[in-house]
Amino acid sequence: MAEPALIPGTRIPVSAVKEFAEAGYSIEEIMHEYPTLTRAEVEAALASPEPHAETRTYYYPMYAGGWTGSERYDSLADAQAEEAHHLGSLVVAFLRVTCINDRPVAVALEDADG
Repeated sequence: MAEPALIPGTRIPVSAVKEFAEAGYSIEEIMHEYPTLTRAEVEAALASPEPHAETRTYYYPMYAGGWTGSERYDSLADAQAEEAHHLGSLVVAFLRVTCINDRPVAVALEDADG
């Protein structure tokens, strides 16, 4: 999993500074919360773009006998409907794979019946 962006020379996440600003804190109030930061560092953190992180979840059918299908579905409902139509009772579960920027970060099993 990717590390959060930090303010250079600190262990303070840029996202923490942005969260204070979104909560209505002024630059001075943020500096009070993080006394080691300068005004320029707070302003730079607030101006920095958020890294684009796209989270997607995919479902893969798992069949009796332990093999996994190559079909990928964007929702459990789609997976259940399509697999029931084609292979019915052979599907025993669905493998749920959560990806951030197309990199798998979590895997779990979903019951075939939902």
